[in-house]
Amino acid sequence: MTNISPQYPASETLGRRLYRSLIAAHRSVESPVERRGIELIAALSLSFAVVVLIGVTAALSFSSSTAITTAGYIVSGVAFGSYALSRGLYYHYAPALFVGGFSIAAYIAVLAGDEPALFLTLSAAIIFLLSNLFDLKRMAWVIGLNYIVIVALVNFFLPEMSGMETLNAHTGIFSVGVFVLLFAWHRRELERLRLDEIARAHEELKQSNAELQASQRKAAVSLQGSLLAAEVGRAISQVRDLDSMLADAANLIRSRFDLYYVQIYLTNPDHTHLILHAGTGDAGADLLNRRHQLMLDANSINGRAAIEHRSLVVQNVSADPFFQPNPLLPETRSEMAVPLLAGGTTMGTLDLQSDKPGQFIDEMLPAFEALAGQLSIAVQNARSFEQSQEKAELEERVNIIGQKIQRATTVEDALQTAVRELGQALGASRVKATIAAHDDGRSN
Repeated sequence: MTNISPQYPASETLGRRLYRSLIAAHRSVESPVERRGIELIAALSLSFAVVVLIGVTAALSFSSSTAITTAGYIVSGVAFGSYALSRGLYYHYAPALFVGGFSIAAYIAVLAGDEPALFLTLSAAIIFLLSNLFDLKRMAWVIGLNYIVIVALVNFFLPEMSGMETLNAHTGIFSVGVFVLLFAWHRRELERLRLDEIARAHEELKQSNAELQASQRKAAVSLQGSLLAAEVGRAISQVRDLDSMLADAANLIRSRFDLYYVQIYLTNPDHTHLILHAGTGDAGADLLNRRHQLMLDANSINGRAAIEHRSLVVQNVSADPFFQPNPLLPETRSEMAVPLLAGGTTMGTLDLQSDKPGQFIDEMLPAFEALAGQLSIAVQNARSFEQSQEKAELEERVNIIGQKIQRATTVEDALQTAVRELGQALGASRVKATIAAHDDGRSN
């Protein structure tokens, strides 16, 4: 693994860079809280090591106490060892080494010093303060064990301490221990409450962001659906032939909305069946060749949408009792049926199928219902156009037949012309005209 040296900002002072390089935690420490604690141990242990070493060296010129000097060197050595551990992979052991080593050296100094009560009180206070390097449970153990050691020292190893001096030492050390524990507990409770408040605020912000993103997605889906529906509406409005218009509409909807299958049903004249008029892909072509149709009742998704005059969305077809599986469409997982309405009358349904469950969300309904409305209008226009064309063709053919009959010179020619033209117009293989005679000899 390539070791990349840390990059410091150009504006950072030399002292700050030196400080960071001396106490920076090992790169394996990922938690910011744990990293900050390890860097605190590194700073404390290094400071202790240097200060104690300098102090012991300076004290040698004023005192010849071998025990105090030895204790000082032990404290300095232990502090340097704790500092080295805090910078490496075994940083977890640094607090225990630092506090344990300092405690041992402090007790040596108490036993060898001239003022045991003062040294004991100061040492206990420092040890209790250093126990803040642990969590609250370990901190209580450190304080409790050291208090037991202090009681044993006073009772068995320091006979010169007696009476009020002993009582004051016990009371002072016990009070300091309790105070440190209570202060640490209170500080950790405040920190926990602050973290809980931050966590709640973070969750609320996260939830607000999620709701905002969901609203934005819904708005985007609705807008996209409306734009695509408008595009499809413009495209199908340009087609007059009904079958071509419906086929183009189904393929365009499937392509624009990235769907698995799209089909369009129209009701028969008696309003008893839904007749398939358009379907996409090979499955649609096969169903059209079979003249596929559905009963206009509530036993199918399209039938229900048609008779209830409302859109139906099935997010999971396997759980819907009205879904009728089609072997030609095995990948269908969700379906939407939108009725084609005109003046309160159902003209058919627009059926959309997806190969993904939950594909059709409620925000898409307005777009597809608007699209179904455009299809209804287009179907009406196409049918009106076809009827107009048929009427115009019929009128033109009648005019042509009339003109040909008028050009006939005899009744027989007129009848033959009428029979021939009517046969061609009706597509009949045989047409017969009969002239009846009255009793007076007139034909009829």
